[in-house]
Amino acid sequence: MNKLSEQEIDKELMDRDERKPVRKVVDDYVVPVGGAVVGGAAAAVGALTHLQTVDKRKTIE
Repeated sequence: MNKLSEQEIDKELMDRDERKPVRKVVDDYVVPVGGAVVGGAAAAVGALTHLQTVDKRKTIE
């Protein structure tokens, strides 16, 4: 049974946890942009629901 040093253990963990290229793109770019788009859409919908309309159907006598 061989013992590993702290540096060897760290290197093994880093090599094992290396992200694939597609995963890097998704995590670093797609998810933040998607969150911003969804947040902007939610803010737009919220603003539209709070609009007040003016009733112009009043009769003038």
